[in-house]
Amino acid sequence: ESLPGFDLARGRRQLGGEDSIYARLLKQFSGKLRRDYAPLLGHLRTGHVEEARSIAHALKGAAGTLAAVELQQLAEQIDYSLAVGLSVDNSIVNDLERALEAAEAALATLTSPSEAHVTGTPDAVEKLQGQLEKNELVDESTLQEAVAYLRGRGYDCEALEEQVAQMEFDAALETLSAMMNTEDGATT
Repeated sequence: ESLPGFDLARGRRQLGGEDSIYARLLKQFSGKLRRDYAPLLGHLRTGHVEEARSIAHALKGAAGTLAAVELQQLAEQIDYSLAVGLSVDNSIVNDLERALEAAEAALATLTSPSEAHVTGTPDAVEKLQGQLEKNELVDESTLQEAVAYLRGRGYDCEALEEQVAQMEFDAALETLSAMMNTEDGATT
């Protein structure tokens, strides 16, 4: 219903009302906060302008897509300042640090849907393949059912899930096709 620092209504609208996709992207964003975006703080504090601008630009886009309002505004301000050759004030860097920590804490409250009850079907794998071929956003239930089916057949699906989460549909389709080719070879 609410997530501090996020405009959930805007985020849902931007993702076409697909709550399951939005939740998956929020969880993915949570994992990237410390790994991909927190290094921005160090680059700003040490004057590594190019690195800082690259991360600020990426954060601006990701935060905007997910409606992380304060993070988006700060990243946009930093990106603009660096683009026009201005220095970034320490108070803004400190605000960014607080916003990153607050977003991380808020996202830590998200609960993962239990995958234990998900049963997989070959139909879900076909539906997943079709969505990937059309470069469509993959709905969470289809992904979980397809992954449950594939895991039940002994496949490691971590790469496939990551590729779908990253919206790398061509790579995900290749990974899925490789699994299905192995499956076809195993059954003939």
